Amino acid sequence: MTYHRRFPLAGLMTVVLMALVLTLSGSAADAADTIINLDAHVVANYGSPSAVVVSLAPGTYTVQPIGIAQGGLWDAWSAFPSNSCWAPGFCGFQSSYELTIPSLGLVGDNRWDGYFYDTALEALSHAVPSTFTLTATANVQFSINDQDLGDNRGGMSLRIHASEQFYRVAGSGQISV
Repeated sequence: MTYHRRFPLAGLMTVVLMALVLTLSGSAADAADTIINLDAHVVANYGSPSAVVVSLAPGTYTVQPIGIAQGGLWDAWSAFPSNSCWAPGFCGFQSSYELTIPSLGLVGDNRWDGYFYDTALEALSHAVPSTFTLTATANVQFSINDQDLGDNRGGMSLRIHASEQFYRVAGSGQISV
């Protein structure tokens, strides 16, 4: 399953439909190896309605930034139109994204190594993965830490992998497999 956030209305319809499929399926395995593509011209920070929201079933998930070679649309993104700007070394590419998971107390948690790189591939090689465990179905929001989107380049591609599944058993207990 792949999410693309490129065109505001069409992308929103895709995200809503895909989130509905994930919600209705009810299994962490259904979200395994889901790719989310965040266009840096469209997706703003966690407070923005353009953030991508995915409903995930209980389980342990790993979010890994990926590049074009791994099936994503982008290798990394930049908040600037070129690597030459008012602050040398500040205008290159970064491999960052924000996670918002209210049930875990995460709001706009920026996953980034803090550095800018000359190329998108170099930034991708320093990407920061995330792992989290949900004990109940929850909405997970993915965004990019920027608000001025018009001069951005690239985007972030993320692979969500369900590394552990929780199954309901009689009563209110859970077992993991």
